[in-house]
Order: sequence, then structure tokens, then C-alpha cells
Amino acid sequence: MNQNILIKGEPQKSKSALIVTIIGVLLILASFYVAIYVYLKGYPRYVWDVPYRRIYYHSFVNFYIESFFVYNCYGWMLIIGALIVIVGIIMKLCTEKCELTVTDEAVFGKRIFRKKVYIPLNEITSIKPWPFSGVLISSITGVSIFPCFKNRNDIIKVLTPLITKSQQTSSQTINTINKNSNEIE
Repeated sequence: MNQNILIKGEPQKSKSALIVTIIGVLLILASFYVAIYVYLKGYPRYVWDVPYRRIYYHSFVNFYIESFFVYNCYGWMLIIGALIVIVGIIMKLCTEKCELTVTDEAVFGKRIFRKKVYIPLNEITSIKPWPFSGVLISSITGVSIFPCFKNRNDIIKVLTPLITKSQQTSSQTINTINKNSNEIE
């Protein structure tokens, strides 16, 4: 099976993953800032406490652990920030490890989570741009999403004529088979 490589996808650094990760880190830092501010001011432990009755802790660590969810904002900010950082890291790992190669016979590569894909050209039904510079390839067997490539438009320009040519060849073959079956009858 000797296939000519027409174009290879060049993975791109995911800007959206970087932005999401930075937002998560900023939320985590803001939660520590709010906690330090509350600790230094010596706010009451509960909202219904008299403002003159303040609880002072021996250390910031004691305060942080004991009043994690008492002051509604910094505990939740930390949890949400950590979750956003995890989502950003997963986005980065998923988008920057994709591979895509277009040959004169098929499209193959690795999608999200390194899942290998091999799609013959005659099975591809359509190709569309995917948000954030990705490519969506629909085929008879399903839909494959390749999330981030620098040369997405080049991939689409190369694949579109190949798909139309393959579809025309398939329709001509079907017409020939139908003609032959009619003649035999």
C-alpha cells in the first residue's frame, strides 16, 4: 500500500487552553488574597456574630482550614479555580497531541486522547472547519474531530476536491452496476 502524502496537519498551540488555565490560576491566587485579607482584618467567624466579638487565630493555616467555607467566597473560589485549571490542562493535552495526514487514498491520524483514525476517501461524506482552528470530518462510520491545526484551511482545500472526485467515482460505479443489472434482467 504505497500512498502519496498530500498534506500533513501541523499541530497548533491551543490559545483557549492557555486562557482557561490562566483564569483558573488567577482565581486560585485571588482566593488566597481574599483569605489573607479576611485573616488580617479579623472578621467575625459567622455573619450573625456581634462585630466586636472577633475570633483571632494562632496562624493563617489554622484560620484557612477552620473557616474554609465559612466566608463563602475564598473556599469556593479555590475549588472552582482548581477545576478550571484541570479543564485547561486537559484541553491542552487533547489539542496539542493530534495528528492528521491526508494521502491520495485516505485520511489518518490521531484524535483526542490519542485515538487512531483511518478513513478511506470514499467513505468521507463532508469536511468542515471546527471552532478554534480544527477540522471536522464526517464519514460513513461517524464523525472525527481533529481540534487544532495551523494549516486547517490548506487541509480543507486539499481534501475538498479529493472528496468530490471520490464521490463522483462512487456514483459512476453505482450507475454502471445498476446499468449492468438492468441489462442482465
